[in-house]
Amino acid sequence: MTVSGWSWKRLARLAFIAEQFGYQYADLQMTSDNKFALFIVPDPSPEGRQRAAQNRAQYPDADEGVALPPGVPDAIDLLKARMVVDTGSQHSQRRPPGARSHCPKSSGANRSCHSQFQILHPAVSWHRQGEPRR
Repeated sequence: MTVSGWSWKRLARLAFIAEQFGYQYADLQMTSDNKFALFIVPDPSPEGRQRAAQNRAQYPDADEGVALPPGVPDAIDLLKARMVVDTGSQHSQRRPPGARSHCPKSSGANRSCHSQFQILHPAVSWHRQGEPRR
């Protein structure tokens, strides 16, 4: 699913609702035209199937947007944090020599676009550019 103009919170809420109906958040990436590409995949786990069946029975009009399960703020905040990390890690991975940066303000493949901080994935540690990684 590709969307533009959505807030992190709105994207996280959408992923949370999808998880209530048998799907799971997989990834969030920025497209070349600055839109979000949200990847939601079927949840094959028994818990996911059980949760989906229970919510479909309790909210039969959910596909019309009439009634939806209530949001759980902590779960939505966790999804939002995962999305921020996933999107940041997309641009902090090494590019092949000569590859163009995604950001017009960046002058090199190893420079961060708009921040002096860089997200390192999968360890997810923060450091200032120019400082040694710990």
